[in-house]
Amino acid sequence: MKKVALIIPTLGGGGAERTAVLLANGFANAGLETYVIAVNLAGEKSKLKAELSPAVHLVDLACGQVKYMTRPLVAWLKQVQPDALISTMTHTNIMVYWAKQLSGITTRLICRETSTASVNLKHRTGLKKWLLQSAMRWVYQRCDVLVPVSQGVADDMQQYLGTALPKIHVIYDPVITPELYQLAQAAVEEPWFQPERSIPVIVAAGRLTEAKNYPLLLHAFAQLIQRTPAHLFILGEGEQRAELESLIHTLGLQQYVALPGFRANPFAYMAKADVYVMSSKWEGLPGALIQALALKLNIVSTDCPSGPREILEQGRYGVLVPNQDQAALSNALFKVLQGDIQTDRAQHSEQVYGLDAITQAYLALI
Repeated sequence: MKKVALIIPTLGGGGAERTAVLLANGFANAGLETYVIAVNLAGEKSKLKAELSPAVHLVDLACGQVKYMTRPLVAWLKQVQPDALISTMTHTNIMVYWAKQLSGITTRLICRETSTASVNLKHRTGLKKWLLQSAMRWVYQRCDVLVPVSQGVADDMQQYLGTALPKIHVIYDPVITPELYQLAQAAVEEPWFQPERSIPVIVAAGRLTEAKNYPLLLHAFAQLIQRTPAHLFILGEGEQRAELESLIHTLGLQQYVALPGFRANPFAYMAKADVYVMSSKWEGLPGALIQALALKLNIVSTDCPSGPREILEQGRYGVLVPNQDQAALSNALFKVLQGDIQTDRAQHSEQVYGLDAITQAYLALI
């Protein structure tokens, strides 16, 4: 029996963490001896632990941060000697590569990249930028397989890291599962979502972080409700909560916007929404957008790098607006709520983003 280990910083509620859980469960169901190795599972960082299959072995390195993971990971690698390592996220990929080298074991290293290199490098200058870019080039040229989660991420990596990369396999995240449709049917208690409601509800989902650009959404929504009644329900938790709560108060949106935090079943809310909106500055492959597509929702999204244009097929399956354009976002939401814009409903999402298909794609690489 082959042994495979998926390595992730935490099991908090983010999209990368959900993908790791889904892949681990898929590998275990396929008969592999499967491990999930987390850097930190303290408190809120273990939210998704309950969603792991009992057949999956969970390992907590308990080292606090990714930069401290090398020593405990080297010890674990020497002891277990897995056949394949699948690491996720830039800094984790770099540290896992060095841990593998230090351990001296021969194991296949598959690096998953969930964000664009340009964004990773944009927020750094001088020596820090050079060091990160050099480390990314070194590791991604030497890992066995590099898996960008979208073609947009792959193209960006080629541009910013050069062409001397290993075999690149674009594999989407397995965000469509049979359970998705079952969970979507669950009842919710919030009055905004009841069938007899008279005010439409717009849903967004994702961590409260800079990338999601919720301030843009709040300003666009403030413009929207000057034209038509609406409620905005933002699912997710994160470091920008206090800032967003303050902005909601400043804009006078307390009665119209809810920040309910993390929900174990966001799909029950999404399925009952009138519109799904994504306001991100950047993405890798936005899983919630794909799930909204699978639930056949009306969709409005910024045309950010990368993912939305690829997922929505240049606007066929949802409205794309210029990135960071507040007026365009507000206007698109208004037109969708008024029924002035009609988009197709995708029929292919499960075949492209389904767990079985994605699991098989990874098994072919192990």
